[in-house]
Amino acid sequence: MSIQRKSKILVVIGQLDRGGCERHVQEMTIALNQRGFECVVFAFRQGGELQESLEKSGVRVLSPAHRSRGWLGVCRTAHCLWSNLSRERPDILHFFLPEAYLLGGLVSFAAPSCIRLMSRRSLNHYQRKRWYARPLERFLHMRMDGVLANSQAVNRDLAAEGIPEGIRHVIYNGVRTLPAPGDARKINARRLLRVGEDQLVMVMVANLLPYKGHGDVLEALRSVRSRLPESWLVIMIGADRGLASDLKSTVAQFGLERHVRWEGVVTDVFPYLEAADLALNASHEEGFSNAVLEAMAAGLPQIVTNAGGNPEAITNGDHGLVVEPADPAGLGEAIASLANDAQKRLAMGRAARERARESFSVEATVSSYATLYTSLMRGHFRDPDPPPRRVGRV
Repeated sequence: MSIQRKSKILVVIGQLDRGGCERHVQEMTIALNQRGFECVVFAFRQGGELQESLEKSGVRVLSPAHRSRGWLGVCRTAHCLWSNLSRERPDILHFFLPEAYLLGGLVSFAAPSCIRLMSRRSLNHYQRKRWYARPLERFLHMRMDGVLANSQAVNRDLAAEGIPEGIRHVIYNGVRTLPAPGDARKINARRLLRVGEDQLVMVMVANLLPYKGHGDVLEALRSVRSRLPESWLVIMIGADRGLASDLKSTVAQFGLERHVRWEGVVTDVFPYLEAADLALNASHEEGFSNAVLEAMAAGLPQIVTNAGGNPEAITNGDHGLVVEPADPAGLGEAIASLANDAQKRLAMGRAARERARESFSVEATVSSYATLYTSLMRGHFRDPDPPPRRVGRV
């Protein structure tokens, strides 16, 4: 099947609010359209911050007109998806995230035949919270033409769920190369954000969810505050998912009010990354973090947990430090170590930026999708690119 005839890819996702997976879908569909595919997005819920930008870039967005809840809403969403599948008749149907996979996968069997793909973007811990997820996903797995992971850690979960090696593959997230760090840009960014030129600035980009480890960061900072430079600041970026009040109370209890700034949701994290000296990721579970990649692309050293794909991106001692999840003491030691060694931070940041450019570019990710889609439409599954090289031991 020729790509020249604009092979149609219908991407199914729950919503288009700003999030790591949603931004990945946005960037990939726009880039694939520019390569001669016709990408269409079906979102279970209308609106979302990213819908307008997708449509302005030429990606059609479909979604139900209703806003009903409960089982009635599920049934109406399923019917709307089936109607659009019957009308659009895509060559490839690509599900992102469990909600889209569970409902969309079942609906697709009643629609015209096409190639079916699922992308897993996180470890399978969510299956423990939904009794129906594991058996239903196992039923769907065996009926997919391809199952994708965004890290080797996620790929191991998929293997344990019984998915044959022949249809599994890893396509890492991609990040755009950012301008090389420079003193002038850092000074300007700090002035814009009202940050002192001599402050040690750490940044953490993560929605306020229990498994993201904000509490661990606060406990770690309390334990090593006497070993940090006199003037330091942690900027927390991310949407409140119900924890903001408790976390702010913890900050007050620890006496860290003047050292912690809560920024909430921001549309562009790059000025914060330019202003920072160090990035933190304290997650207890990860698929493959876009926030980690963005900090790498900005030339920031990082302290990350040994969770999911984090150690596949950050080699311990080269691009930052890797600590165990849910270990505030170990996290605190790592923070104190890098906080007091500017030369090590600079060297790690340069190495991280180069690794992002070489191994995790948007261009490489888009090419992997294009090769995969083409291979599937030719009637077989072929690895889009060779297995990623080992990134070292932690």
